[in-house]
Amino acid sequence: MKAEENRFHQRVGFHTLWGATQFLSILILATLVTAYVENYFWPKPVDDCDVSVSQRCGMAVLTDTRTGLQYLATSQGGITPRLDANGKQLKKATQQ
Repeated sequence: MKAEENRFHQRVGFHTLWGATQFLSILILATLVTAYVENYFWPKPVDDCDVSVSQRCGMAVLTDTRTGLQYLATSQGGITPRLDANGKQLKKATQQ
């Protein structure tokens, strides 16, 4: 009786592990397909500092809505004023 119970538990354990493995495989595959489709149909625009779509510089231009002054922000959290060639901070043109 004990040997039969052990075989039963081994079979149940095997099927449970097999089901979990299949679930994780499908989840990973769905994530990869979703990422591919998103990048293929809705690619993010490339700007001046990007080498290509796959090699992004990780910077974004932020504009202060009150003053119109522009800043560069990095994906790591750094921020600095955006300057022109003369060293003056860039300001977005105000709409009248």
